[in-house]
Amino acid sequence: MFKPSLLCPLAICSRLIIVLMLWALFLVGANEVRRAADGEPTLYEGIKRLAIYSLVFRTEP
Repeated sequence: MFKPSLLCPLAICSRLIIVLMLWALFLVGANEVRRAADGEPTLYEGIKRLAIYSLVFRTEP
């Protein structure tokens, strides 16, 4: 007979974490689509703006 070991709960836990991460990515993507449809700035635009600001402020006059 198969005897469960310590690896079984770890495998179940890792699968649960992967499913939760995929669900979170789906929710973030759906929220970004909704914001883009409403004409609001998306997360990508915010990250791009922060990157440009950091490059501008990093350069010396």
